[in-house]
Formats: sequence, structure tokens, C-alpha cells
Amino acid sequence: MIDFKRPSLVMAVFQGDPMFKYNEASFDEIIKLPTKKTEPQLLAITYCTLITVELILKRIINQSGGHDIPGMLINSSRIHPKFQKELTTLSRQFRNILQSIYVQGRDNTSQPAPGESYPYIRYFRHTSDWLSPCHEEDELFSLLNKAKEIRVFLKKNIRQAI
Repeated sequence: MIDFKRPSLVMAVFQGDPMFKYNEASFDEIIKLPTKKTEPQLLAITYCTLITVELILKRIINQSGGHDIPGMLINSSRIHPKFQKELTTLSRQFRNILQSIYVQGRDNTSQPAPGESYPYIRYFRHTSDWLSPCHEEDELFSLLNKAKEIRVFLKKNIRQAI
């Protein structure tokens, strides 16, 4: 149990790996489910995969807030310049795929998902719910595959991210 009256202990637990590793492991169990483009749980598995990527990146750059995966990839490239080209490319590809997905805006109109905030995909506009602009599963599946690619790259090449 964490003693929240001891700020140094709270900060050590927050910044250290145990909390993020527990969270990542929890979502890892969900993303192990087999995923095909036509699976009804594609959105949930994509979202959980993005959470694991975010948590890995937050450990790499020692950041606690935000959901800007492309920005965190760029920040990671500054910490690990050996992988700057790959991380920059992954950042650009991820942002492009994310922005190609239409989501429901606050004003009830269709809009591209912001490239710096993947949680908007919770409001994915699927053809079964909307006339246009909307999508089939192709864009989500592309985002899932890119997130998996990023995750594998980080775990393989940036050891302290594990």
C-alpha cells in the first residue's frame, strides 16, 4: 500500500516502472486476443494497444500526461538519437493514419481525429452508424497494425522501455 503522506515515496512510485508496467500488463492481456479486420472488438483492441504504446513511451521520456503518441515518438528520438530516423518516420506514419479516421465531433459533425490525441477514436464513425463521412474497419485496422509495429520497435530497440 502506498503511503500518500510521504511525497517522495509517491513520486518514486509514480515515476518508476511498477505502476506503468502493471497498467501495461493489464492492457497486454486484452491485446493478445486474435484480431481480424472484421472482429467486433477491433476498436477496443486498437484502443488498448494504443494505451500500451503510450505507457511505454511515457516510461522512455519520463512523462506523466498527454496522449500525443507522435509527439512522444519525436521526444524519444531526442533521447535516443540512434533511432531518430525510425522514430520520426513512425511518428509521421502514425499521425497520418490517425488523422485519416473520422470521429464524432463535439458539435455532432464528422471530423478527422486529432493527430495528437488518439482517445478520440472512441467516437469512431462506422458505416453501420453513420451515412457519411464514415469508415469501414480498414482505417482502424491500419492504426492497430501501426501501433503494434511501434510497440515491437520500442521493445526491441529501446531496452529501458521494457
